[in-house]
Amino acid sequence: MAMETVYKHLKVQNRPYSVNDIVLNLHNEFGKSAVQKAIDHLVAEGKIFEKAYGKQKVYCVVQDTKHDIEELMRIDKELQAHANEVETKYQDLEREIKNQEDDLMELTGSTDLTETKRKTQSSLDEYSREYAKRKRLCTEIIDCILENYPGSKNELYDEVGIDPRVVK
Repeated sequence: MAMETVYKHLKVQNRPYSVNDIVLNLHNEFGKSAVQKAIDHLVAEGKIFEKAYGKQKVYCVVQDTKHDIEELMRIDKELQAHANEVETKYQDLEREIKNQEDDLMELTGSTDLTETKRKTQSSLDEYSREYAKRKRLCTEIIDCILENYPGSKNELYDEVGIDPRVVK
């Protein structure tokens, strides 16, 4: 009974202990001599090993390397699968970035904003000059008509159909 409890305790804790530490950790469930006999038996079976430091001896569980290799291989496969998945996502994102950059270049290359602005400003200036010229001509014609017109300026505008706000 003491042998099973000591072995389980060492295996669960997975760290080195002296006999006194084991007795204290088991809360004095077994006496020191019973724990020492259990440890000696486990050492003889090869389940634990002892390491002597001067007068004191420390006991550790023998690690099961076969199980560890299988576990490491399983973990390695999982990590490899995860790495492949991440690599696939990375390549997808790289393609998406390339497509977005191509679209951006196409959009910025198709409209030369400064050239369009310059052409629009040139057209606006030309139309503004033409408007000013025609407005001046219209005002001169209306002034000539008003010299011999019997009514007021507003009556002439109403009769001809001119909006007074446009002429001013």
